[in-house]
Amino acid sequence: MPPGAPLLVVYGSGAVMLPGLVSGLPDATSLQLSDYEGAPWSNVLAERGDEIAPTMLEFLSRAEQLRPIEPARLVDGDGEIAGITYRIRGSGPPVLLLPLNLARSQWEPLVPVLAQHHTTIVVGGAHMGVVPLLEGRMQGRYRGVLRAVVDRAHPRNEDAVLEVGCGPGAVARWRSGLLVA
Repeated sequence: MPPGAPLLVVYGSGAVMLPGLVSGLPDATSLQLSDYEGAPWSNVLAERGDEIAPTMLEFLSRAEQLRPIEPARLVDGDGEIAGITYRIRGSGPPVLLLPLNLARSQWEPLVPVLAQHHTTIVVGGAHMGVVPLLEGRMQGRYRGVLRAVVDRAHPRNEDAVLEVGCGPGAVARWRSGLLVA
């Protein structure tokens, strides 16, 4: 990160090393959410957006004072370009929101608030964020390990198999024959 570049870091109470790292960055703004662990499957914006929104708006305002950004001239709408989906809302200086954890929809609680002052652009798609990483596991060694576990379990076709917390469903699709292994 270049010196003088603003940085906003939001983290839960379970973060151990992060507060020390952030304090060493003079241009960083941080918000620690008390009593919040922030697991990868959590939806922090749905659960704590009321705390995050004011901090984020204040951060963006300070950043714009340091380095003014021209308003974007984009029309509200949704679309897709080369497999990347986008949703545009609001007007003003642009704010680009990348995927958090598993879902683009996690930004939705903040979009109306941000769109009051900014052209808010939320991007997603099959090739962005954590989902491609999880999907890619089934293309590598993980698939071989999984095959060995399933082979040892000797499931019959009529057996029900429950996949819990394994990502975007690649294991279930593989097991059902929808993903070629």
